[in-house]
Amino acid sequence: MRAPATVDTPRSRPHALGALSLAIAVGLVLARCASGDGGGRDAIAPDTVADTALADSAAPLEVDVSGDACAPACPVAACAADDGCGGLCPPCPAAVSCADCALRLEIAGAEEAGGVVRRVALALVYDPPPQAPGPTTAEVRLGVTGPGRVVGVAVGDAVTAADKSLAADPSTGAAWGVEADGTIRVVMLSNQTVEAVGAGTLWTYDVLIGGAFEPASAPVVFWIRREGDPIFAPPGADQVVADPAVQAPVAVWPGAAR
Repeated sequence: MRAPATVDTPRSRPHALGALSLAIAVGLVLARCASGDGGGRDAIAPDTVADTALADSAAPLEVDVSGDACAPACPVAACAADDGCGGLCPPCPAAVSCADCALRLEIAGAEEAGGVVRRVALALVYDPPPQAPGPTTAEVRLGVTGPGRVVGVAVGDAVTAADKSLAADPSTGAAWGVEADGTIRVVMLSNQTVEAVGAGTLWTYDVLIGGAFEPASAPVVFWIRREGDPIFAPPGADQVVADPAVQAPVAVWPGAAR
């Protein structure tokens, strides 16, 4: 059955005219917005805002690099001299820290490759004056700068003869520990014996010079660090090694004769 046909009557015309008027009004408003006549404010599409923010964030960062950085010049011939930048070059090559000191570092052996030192045995030697009281315990800190790395510590004859031993590091079990600043710390225990240590080698550091596959390109410097803390006990034994010259360095330069 067909739906009854719609009849256009005068009563229905006002509704049609009202709808047509509303559509025309909305069209005029949209036209004004599109033309930018929206209360004096320009319309900005969301995509334009995003693109602008991305462009701002991707702008290159300008860094002021005015002023030339100073590069120290330190050939072996200029060791311990002015480095040209207000500092000093590393110490001159030395195989012994202080020949006349009661405690000293000395290079007891070295391995070379292509004329360049790649490994050294660095001995800590105790050589007190006659009748000086010897230590029953010790705590020695070794400073290291440059491309040198301690890979072992071997107890020496003076420690063994006095029936002493080296303490094991709690974290590694090795006879040495590495502190936060890179200092190498070795502790000699008394083992409950009262016998003091006499003259001789206390222990020897096994040190690699340079990287695993390439030689060192800079000097390696070693020294005994004494910054107010005692090295030996009892106090009388520590006084024997209180001379500041005990801290003199041993220096290994790439390619330089020892």
